Amino acid sequence: MSTIPLTTKPAWPTGTGSRYFAGWKETDMHQRPEYNMSRQGTARTRTARGPHPLEKLRSLFEDNAPFALLACGCLLWAPGQSLAGGNVVAWGDDSFGQTSTPAGLTNVLAIAAGEYHSLALKADGTVVEWGFVLSLYPNTVTEMPAGLSGVIAISCGGSHSLALKADGTVATWGDNSFGQLDGQPVGLSNVVAISGGGTHNLALLPDGTVAAWGDNSHGQTDVPAGLTNVAAVAAGSVQSLALKADGTVAAWGSYWDGQEWLPVVVPEPLTNVTAVACGDNHGLALVADGTVLAWGRFANGSDAAASMPSGLTNVVAIYCGGSQAAALLADGTLVAWGIDARFQSVQGSIPPGLTNVSAVALGDSYMVAVEGDSPVQTRVPLFNSAWSGGAYRFTLPTQSGRVYQLQYCDSLDGANWTPLPLVAGSGGLQSMADCTAIAPQRFYRVRRW
Repeated sequence: MSTIPLTTKPAWPTGTGSRYFAGWKETDMHQRPEYNMSRQGTARTRTARGPHPLEKLRSLFEDNAPFALLACGCLLWAPGQSLAGGNVVAWGDDSFGQTSTPAGLTNVLAIAAGEYHSLALKADGTVVEWGFVLSLYPNTVTEMPAGLSGVIAISCGGSHSLALKADGTVATWGDNSFGQLDGQPVGLSNVVAISGGGTHNLALLPDGTVAAWGDNSHGQTDVPAGLTNVAAVAAGSVQSLALKADGTVAAWGSYWDGQEWLPVVVPEPLTNVTAVACGDNHGLALVADGTVLAWGRFANGSDAAASMPSGLTNVVAIYCGGSQAAALLADGTLVAWGIDARFQSVQGSIPPGLTNVSAVALGDSYMVAVEGDSPVQTRVPLFNSAWSGGAYRFTLPTQSGRVYQLQYCDSLDGANWTPLPLVAGSGGLQSMADCTAIAPQRFYRVRRW
């Protein structure tokens, strides 16, 4: 990358995506339409005193005019806007049709993979599923709700599925052997992110707390008392992770070390984390400098950290599934390690020529990717957002050698973006502020070189 003087505004690099942020002053949160973008125009009012940071600032993607909103990994899009999705590529075990993608499947925004089944979220808010669901009690299996629409995020458990709807509710279907469907807390609403584990589920709420339900045989739904300020969640086989807004990680549940079940323990110190993922018995953390930390073991007993390719950098997203792990790089290529169900290495399994990847999902012994012109879905949360001292202030995960620029506008209707000074990436959480804010609502986008 060529060096860009911090006093000069460069031309936008070709093919570079944008990330948007939308924010509200805390003093104006008492009576305002809530989620007027992310809830597809549903206007509600808020009377509580202090909003969670996720409500104040949410990140969006842009590819030319269309845009979408990404909050803690939940893909949302604005009312009346369309977002062109990509095409689905799948590889690996196809014993139950889990990699036999339906003919004509296009315009896909997000994907999810379970043990033997897959989901695709289309740009029109509908969901397509394929593969097969196994159950200890087949009579508990239910089909995907008829007419399911308005979906903004999807997730697969081992043999069940979840869909987050634009109204903040969660639809579930598939295997219910362990209460992963009907165990959903009564009245669960205003959900901002979901994650399905082996036989349990996690849901992130707007106040930064976590709801969990389903199988608790290994403590995977025992959310730690007092856990707050959560920005993202990830559910594995019998383990759970929560990424906090300060860049640290909370973990609970268990993992199998090859001889016995042990409590999940993440590496220490684990800071400046921007994303988390977990599989059967391993976990990953993406650090703000674009590197990855791994822990736990694969099914053959190999260490997940030792198995990770050396020199792995410029990572923008991480994924786990079964005994597999993968990292999406900033150039749209994918790196994978671990083993499949036949104990074969997956490191060389990625289809040749697979580039321009925007989303990935790992199943038990297969992988699915979205390939197309959609911007890379990094799922990076915005940290420590606040309105203080007459400015919007927040921190953004940055990489050394990169340059970032914050731009703002006060309305997305015919948006005219005003740039703020360029900032050099620090390799950690970079403080950013907008001291020009005068409107009660302001939208931001951050571009990176």
